[in-house]
Amino acid sequence: MSPLAALLADHDLWDGAACHGLWRFFDPRDEREPDDVHAARVKAAQAICATCPLKAACHEYASNARPKDRAGIWAGISYDIQGRPIRTNKEIE
Repeated sequence: MSPLAALLADHDLWDGAACHGLWRFFDPRDEREPDDVHAARVKAAQAICATCPLKAACHEYASNARPKDRAGIWAGISYDIQGRPIRTNKEIE
């Protein structure tokens, strides 16, 4: 289970998150994932995040989480496996 899926499953605070049930878009990048597939997945995740009423809470969680707990995509921001933000062409505001 991805960190995002585990967090959403364990806390009522995240009820109503737009990403609920769509974990595959938010998982960290697999080293075998082709660049174009990863880019499309990040774009899809960012579009989902843009509609989420809990985006601010998600961003706050990711900002305060241990690096290993934020790998993947949080509040439209992609993080590498060490939890460092990955620059993308489009930042969701």
